[in-house]
Amino acid sequence: MNDIYNEYIAKANILMEALPYIQKLSGKTVVIKYGGNAMTNQDITKTILQDITLLKYVGVNPVVVHGGGPEINKMLAKLEIQSSFHNGLRITDAATMEVVQMVLTGKINKDIVSSINALGGKAIGLSGKDASLITVEKKPPTSDGVDLGFVGKVTGINTKLLEKLVQDEYIPVIAPVGADEQGNSYNINADTVAGEIAARLQAEKLIFLTDTDGIYEDYQDKNSLMSVISIEKINDMIASGAIEGGMIPKVQGCIKGIESGVHRTHILNGTIPHPLILEIFTDKGIGNGVSLIIMVGIIARLPHALMAELNTRFTEATGGLVMLVVELVLLFLVFCAVIALVQATRKIPVQYAKRIVGNKQYGGVRQYIPLKINAAGVMPIIFAQALMFIPMFFTRFEATRGFAAAFADYTGFWYNLVFALLVIAFTYFYTAITVNPNMMAEDMKRNGGFIPGVKPGKKTVEYLDTIMTRITLPGSIFLAIVAILPTFAMKLGINNQFALFYGGTSLLILVGVVLDTLQQIESYLLLRHYDGLMKTGRIKGRVG
Repeated sequence: MNDIYNEYIAKANILMEALPYIQKLSGKTVVIKYGGNAMTNQDITKTILQDITLLKYVGVNPVVVHGGGPEINKMLAKLEIQSSFHNGLRITDAATMEVVQMVLTGKINKDIVSSINALGGKAIGLSGKDASLITVEKKPPTSDGVDLGFVGKVTGINTKLLEKLVQDEYIPVIAPVGADEQGNSYNINADTVAGEIAARLQAEKLIFLTDTDGIYEDYQDKNSLMSVISIEKINDMIASGAIEGGMIPKVQGCIKGIESGVHRTHILNGTIPHPLILEIFTDKGIGNGVSLIIMVGIIARLPHALMAELNTRFTEATGGLVMLVVELVLLFLVFCAVIALVQATRKIPVQYAKRIVGNKQYGGVRQYIPLKINAAGVMPIIFAQALMFIPMFFTRFEATRGFAAAFADYTGFWYNLVFALLVIAFTYFYTAITVNPNMMAEDMKRNGGFIPGVKPGKKTVEYLDTIMTRITLPGSIFLAIVAILPTFAMKLGINNQFALFYGGTSLLILVGVVLDTLQQIESYLLLRHYDGLMKTGRIKGRVG
């Protein structure tokens, strides 16, 4: 059971760490093309639909466009209907068009919608023919004279319909079938539809989920995967044949989006678990680049500070090597205590009711909400330090006595007492604005969850608020102690430069960024199934 708890706690921690990205994307539209080749694994499919549902819950507006090539191929094979492709587009005759429409709108679309709804989302299935969502005209023959048949070229998107659905908290799930002015049905490449919709909606992101890792400069060389590529490079690779087949509509959809104002486009491997969360809630994959730079800057000061402390101990004959060893042991214990502060959680049990959808059972399991002891992170110390500069400013205009003297000495009693009290106050303040018991209670109620022994709704809100208030007190006191620890270190005779590593923002940032980076590395190792490394290495799942 501990493994299950660790899994839920890890997921919750990732969500909390994703907060800046959630805030950045809140209210923005993300168009997701869910490719047919990425649908072949049912377990992976479930994680992708979970990602989509989660995006909606946290304020992002996903619009899903799905393909269904493998399912269409299976049905065509059953009916003994021949099918062929040209530059990634299916050549569609009348019989093929009937099969395409049946599979996409009658099966795949409804399966996706029902699965999202079963996860607690509000999905609504659409084809391009509904309310003239996608208007098309017949695609002209290709440059080499190939007639594609009933393959449509998009001429219009009913953006008002999509915007209305998004405003009403629905997740539109769109099958790429459209109609012309005469009502004739046309098959439209799903990649093309996704690009057009993203362009017309001015989406923040356009994401293509497929069965490859992305674009390779040389497909035979798996080390040539390109994380960033220009439009000019794409056109050159299409012309040279380096990009071919089904990848052509994808990159053309990316180009359409970028040229129309979409901020970012991505081609992701949809055959790994939770690809959307990993991509959307990180900028560059592993670690936050800015945080890592800050961390490196802090670490870079450590050798100089250590040398200064060595010089103090040996030149001034103040304890020598023995005292230095004692200091290093104390520093190690402080690091352990801060790690415990950062990772500590109070687990709130949540029971989910059983739901039967078709032949499948959903829910009926007990999970946990991990409430962090220190949900505010390093921000209270930063806020408190900013306020402490105010009385120090006035010392420039007052003689160094009384009030001015008390706050001019950052190692003094009154300075540190006020500083600690401010840290405690700001911990409560920042926790109150970042942790929303009302939203947690509403999400639980919406998904059929409840805390055993606590009534859903207002009682649950009160219970969560009470728990957060109680656990924040020891967390805030511990954080205040960490904030003033450098002062105690200085009082004990430790060099000022080295003493700064015993607490404060530097220590919290250092610990927080390292843990965050290790956690993300661990996630990637798990996703890539590096079982041997995970079993024998020292990176383990951490209990909050």
